[in-house]
Amino acid sequence: MEIFVTIEIMNFRNPLCAFFFIWFFFLSIQPMEGCAAEQLPDQSVVDHELTVEFDLEKQTLSVSDRITLPAGEAIWPQRFRLARHAVVLEVRGDQRPVPFTFRGGTLALPASPGKFQTLLIRYEAKFDDAVPMQTVGIEDPSYGINATITSNGTYLSGGVNWIPWAIGHQGRLNVTLRGPKGFIGVTDGALISIEHAEASTSSIWQTNLLNQTPTLSAGYFLVARNDLETIQVLTFLSPANAALADQYLAASREYLSLYQELFGPYPYEKFAVVENFFPTGYGLPGWTLLGSTVVRLPFILYTSLPHEIAHAWWGNAVGVDYYRGNWCEGLATYVADYLLKERTSPEDAHEYRLKLLRDYASLVQPNNDYPLSEFRSRKSKLDQAIGYGKTAMVFHMLRQKVGDEHFWDSLRRMALEARGKRLGWTDLKRFFAETSGQNLDVFFAQWIEESGAPQLTIQDVKLNETTQEWHVSGTVAQRSDQYQLNVPLAITTPTETYRYVVPIAQRESRFAFRLPDRPLKLEVDPDNHIFRHLYPSETPPTINALRAAEHQLVVKAADLSEEMLRESNDLLLGLHWDSAASIDESQLTDELISSHDLLYIGWPQHPAVLRLIPEHISVNQTNFRLQDNAFDNSNDALFLVLQTRDADSGIVGIFLPMSPQAAKLTARRISHYGRYSYLAFAAGSNQVKGTWPTTESPLIVHFTEGTQ
Repeated sequence: MEIFVTIEIMNFRNPLCAFFFIWFFFLSIQPMEGCAAEQLPDQSVVDHELTVEFDLEKQTLSVSDRITLPAGEAIWPQRFRLARHAVVLEVRGDQRPVPFTFRGGTLALPASPGKFQTLLIRYEAKFDDAVPMQTVGIEDPSYGINATITSNGTYLSGGVNWIPWAIGHQGRLNVTLRGPKGFIGVTDGALISIEHAEASTSSIWQTNLLNQTPTLSAGYFLVARNDLETIQVLTFLSPANAALADQYLAASREYLSLYQELFGPYPYEKFAVVENFFPTGYGLPGWTLLGSTVVRLPFILYTSLPHEIAHAWWGNAVGVDYYRGNWCEGLATYVADYLLKERTSPEDAHEYRLKLLRDYASLVQPNNDYPLSEFRSRKSKLDQAIGYGKTAMVFHMLRQKVGDEHFWDSLRRMALEARGKRLGWTDLKRFFAETSGQNLDVFFAQWIEESGAPQLTIQDVKLNETTQEWHVSGTVAQRSDQYQLNVPLAITTPTETYRYVVPIAQRESRFAFRLPDRPLKLEVDPDNHIFRHLYPSETPPTINALRAAEHQLVVKAADLSEEMLRESNDLLLGLHWDSAASIDESQLTDELISSHDLLYIGWPQHPAVLRLIPEHISVNQTNFRLQDNAFDNSNDALFLVLQTRDADSGIVGIFLPMSPQAAKLTARRISHYGRYSYLAFAAGSNQVKGTWPTTESPLIVHFTEGTQ
């Protein structure tokens, strides 16, 4: 999921991944955002019987781990990974002390530790990563928190090794998590019981085969449950959010049923929605960890939740070989954020594909682009546009190429045959090629190993009439010759729309069609089925474009108060304009307007800027009107993104809060609406949002009377 919690109205996600190139070494540091995979090779198994006690005041946990070997095995592991700063209190074989060394996060036993039935390891550790008070503008979805124990809640990523993990061995765990009364812990596996004593609460979990330490979360939760056949379906929510439990349980059951039809059996014992005390959106094996502010957002049920459930198959049960590129975020985006729209509304699905193309056009430039084989995790909106958006479109094009039946059959085969393995893009290519019987070498090479996207053109279009029909001919071309594409064309007549596919393997391809009626319009890829570079005229100014602006200049309106400017600071942080130069509007010149992207705080008075505002938007000092909605309360706020002169020039953002309080309530929220051009808020709640329409494209040809 994103932790995927830079929230965008149409695409949450969640997350949800830590930077894996480093993360491979730091598997020890933080979970991926929905891609914390298992790898289960043939290894011997050790059984852990753990008791974990939390001391919230001291921010410590005390662990007693009683380890046994499977029947018939007698050779004990000699090395265990354990939190570097742990204090090992004792190691005992049965009742006898066992000598050990603990250095650099490795607990080592002697080569011949002696014969014993059980190994007991006791230790304490403090986890106190600081939780930032201000999260606006932080792109790192983990917020730098790998492990922390607080009275508000506890989060320990598996990477910090809060369990002594036998290197080279798998583990089965029976874990008792004990804290103050009402403080309930959650980790991987099935919930065995929750037991309340006079002053404490214990939650007991049982997992099967794991190859690394699981993540742990704990807090003062109310628990709700509604199982789906053999799958435990649970919520662990704070009292403030407990009323949402029924909605989350019902939605979880619905998505689990859907994805079992598409991918095969659910790979875990449970699925749990767990509330976190900082704004995460992690997808973990058998559960998702959503921040308190996140879980309340109404659209999370339809965006992040299915995205994280999809990660149970893609990124967790079937893992990712990150050295060869992270494909799981794009696949989860495609089968959740996108597919659910496709199943309910073709129009919404079309808009979502267009959104992905516009995000790429707004955020990605030749100097910061990279191939999908190099995507590891989301650290910025740029990474999201490539690793989530472009990858989702690649899966969409792959589905079109191999056909629906082969696409879903390939995913079912992957889910069955690759569970417990880590796959790279070449492994995915093999599954889809074997299932479909198609050679996919060129497809994967051009979309996965190369950066960029094609930009299509249409040339030399001619229309001729004969006695019985109309002939349309022309050329579809691309500005580079690296892509092999099947380009959709649509020709509209007064009575019907005719659809064709033009293969193009080099720089250009000719086409010629016969029609019974006079054509009115010819469109190339009208439904946005191809991942391609949009033209500037196809890309309206949006908040994402403002975020990506290179020549930033903040303009303080003439009547802007210091209080208003101070309360608007979160807007600058969220858009990453906090380092931009700023001037008073009295210093603004035509030259600065032409050479900079502008962010106005307050209402502009400069005539050149006022001319950019559409006539249907009415604004004065006390109110404004947008889409026939009047806003005249002191807590209302307006935000606009406008193009300065033409499609190739800079953009202007205008933030007009009607009071300092309106600025405070609204400023931090605006960056989350990246795809939109205009927003209106009342008391911090969005009331109107939209994107300026685009009417013309170089890929549309209108046939007028006299066209030849």
